[in-house]
Amino acid sequence: MTGNSIYIQNPTLQLSKKINGNRDFVVPQTAGKFPKKLENGEQFFQEYDTIELSNQLSDNDKIGFKIKTTSNKFYLSNQFTKKHIVGHIQIPNKIIL
Repeated sequence: MTGNSIYIQNPTLQLSKKINGNRDFVVPQTAGKFPKKLENGEQFFQEYDTIELSNQLSDNDKIGFKIKTTSNKFYLSNQFTKKHIVGHIQIPNKIIL
């Protein structure tokens, strides 16, 4: 972004395998959240319950995000395996002080 704000649409998960005939999984939309205005340099964070989706993926299936702006520009994240993501989620549960 270069000094201007942008508006993003609801994020989409991109999967390495098809589920219900699609590789794109539209993240359940929170009422009133999208399109969301982002100022230059602003980061976006939102939590989603993806347990049902996770149950349909194997450890080696890859997951990434695709963000589309209201001006039809796309941003793609890196893709990670389900095993990699779940491993990072479980790390705080394994730390013993």
